[in-house]
Amino acid sequence: MTEDNTISYFYYEASTGKLMQTGACLPQDIDLQTPPTETWTKGIGTASLFDDYFSLVDQVIKTYPAKPSKYHEFDYQSEAWYATTLGLDAAKADKKAEIDTWRADQEVLPILFREALFDADAKAQANISAWLNVINAGADLPVGFVWRDFNNEDHTADAQFVRELATALTMRGTALYAAAWAHKATVDGFNTLADVLSYQVS
Repeated sequence: MTEDNTISYFYYEASTGKLMQTGACLPQDIDLQTPPTETWTKGIGTASLFDDYFSLVDQVIKTYPAKPSKYHEFDYQSEAWYATTLGLDAAKADKKAEIDTWRADQEVLPILFREALFDADAKAQANISAWLNVINAGADLPVGFVWRDFNNEDHTADAQFVRELATALTMRGTALYAAAWAHKATVDGFNTLADVLSYQVS
């Protein structure tokens, strides 16, 4: 009985022990509290709806053990967490999304070209594409044309310089896609959740 002289009760799923609802009432009203469905059973006592469950084995309220990951489900018969097939598939999908993020991040890092680092973010890539269009249209680059690197140092640049820088970015992007595909193939080959979760993308 609680400090305000009410009795705590709970309803649990009769087939599993999963708590479905908790409540409190005056002692004289406890018999009036009936489960809203035949698949639920009433118990007397204090319980946390999301932290506890009713052990069908020991017939007492217990607190869930720490959940290993969001991909695990609780088995009320063995009273332990286990990895489901759906959980494994979801973990693989999340790991593949992590791989895509890794690839996208790598694509915009400064690139080493002619012994200097050059910007390679979206703005830089658009700038390279714009100048390639100018070059491919047959126009000459301005006299004294330079390309500024990641450290704000100017480099004398001609059409060949721009073409080679663009090629370097393209080749790096292609290599990163190939690496991402290889990572995903490795992830697809895993049969355990532990392998997926521990896999490092680099």
